[in-house]
Amino acid sequence: LAPTLGAHYMYHFFCAHVFALHQNHEQALEALHTLMSPTGNGTAAPPDNSTSSLSVFSHSPYIATKLATSMYHLRLFAEASDIFAQVVELDPHRLEDMDIYSNILFVLGDSVELSKLAHTA
Repeated sequence: LAPTLGAHYMYHFFCAHVFALHQNHEQALEALHTLMSPTGNGTAAPPDNSTSSLSVFSHSPYIATKLATSMYHLRLFAEASDIFAQVVELDPHRLEDMDIYSNILFVLGDSVELSKLAHTA
């Protein structure tokens, strides 16, 4: 599939999802980072600085949450917590995957942020 679909953004969504399902979080992180790159296909931005329609993925709470979840499973708790904090700032009413964020805060011993999260959810 890679030669024909490798440049399409849905290929990277699919790969990230499958890798995460099969507990291959290192490769899921690679696929997610590819989606968050300026062009959405792992390449640098075009030289004329034209905006690609795929660059919207760099600010996607969904992709950021999946990235943080993969980091959580790799036990990169501090990095995952930072990403989840940004997601909560962008979307304070989001409930999806906040259970993972609460686990991270508990493991890190951040009772203040855990309390704030509990009061907003």
